[in-house]
Amino acid sequence: MTVSMLVSMLVSCSSDGRSSGLDLGTPVVTSVTGPTTTDPPPPTTQPVTPTDPPTTAGPTTTALTAPPFTDPPATTTPVPATEPPLESKQDQVRADYTAAVAARAGCTYDPLTCNYSAIAIPGSPMDVQTHQVVEQRIKDNLRGKAGFGDIEVTFESVAFEGDDAFVTICAYDTGVLFDAQDPLNPDDDIVVDDSKNSYRVRWQMSRPDGRWLLFEGVQLQRLDEGNLCVA
Repeated sequence: MTVSMLVSMLVSCSSDGRSSGLDLGTPVVTSVTGPTTTDPPPPTTQPVTPTDPPTTAGPTTTALTAPPFTDPPATTTPVPATEPPLESKQDQVRADYTAAVAARAGCTYDPLTCNYSAIAIPGSPMDVQTHQVVEQRIKDNLRGKAGFGDIEVTFESVAFEGDDAFVTICAYDTGVLFDAQDPLNPDDDIVVDDSKNSYRVRWQMSRPDGRWLLFEGVQLQRLDEGNLCVA
């Protein structure tokens, strides 16, 4: 048997459909003249696509935007409360006492418009007494008149005890009290009291709302038809 015939038989056996299931896909050989030496296939050289060198990021610089400038909040240094000088406090007491006496005189001139709140602490002994006197004068038609006598006040001392002020005064009262028989006719007024008396009084004053008002008075001395207040 020649080599050609042997090759033909191997080819026919491997392609009849009844293979052993070990078909490895043997290539077809057309002729063999001796041992065949197969050169290894030349190495396949794939075209190399040049790649860009990796990009190396340089140091990153971040622009920092400064926040808008704002003035710092103003700070206020608390000013410690200072007590007013004693002389200033005494002056205020004297001024408020004079205002209270003037309001009291206004009740004598016109009892119907008496401003009680400018004279004394509501409900105090002086307030109660003022209401009683004014009501009685309204009932009896008794009035004072501006220009007929006056009340001269001399301050002797001003002192403080707790929240109250104590004022010692000497007053010389020369005011004239009239019986106004006909309120519409000033010419028919009759003099009821034109005595000239003086007295020393120690007044207690309180300040509930920033103004000193009379609370109660204690008479220390009195002189009828004379002036205790003459130095």
